[in-house]
Amino acid sequence: MTPNNPRRRFQFRLRTLMIGVTLLAVPCAYVAHEAQIVSERKEWIRAHSGPLRLSSARSSDIATVVPGDSNRAPSLIRRWLGDEPKESINVSKNLSRPQLKEIISLFPEAAIFAFPTLD
Repeated sequence: MTPNNPRRRFQFRLRTLMIGVTLLAVPCAYVAHEAQIVSERKEWIRAHSGPLRLSSARSSDIATVVPGDSNRAPSLIRRWLGDEPKESINVSKNLSRPQLKEIISLFPEAAIFAFPTLD
């Protein structure tokens, strides 16, 4: 014989579970989007940053990136993910329009300056 327990276990409906999962997915999607932006920015800097193309520089070096001040810092979540503000990006005048648009979309807070190079 089982004793009658007047307290029921915690129970919830499937609808409640679905609402809870949806409410949890929204902030997770936002953090994932911000993490993607941070990784794209870091990857671009790693692949393209360096001295402007001089005869001894790598051919992929097309820009120099100047770190910015903390007053124009990205959002708190992006700072937690390792993003840093950029004050300016000095690029080669030989850049194509799609490359320039990519830089502008990745670094909207930075001023873009184009300089001639020694190619």
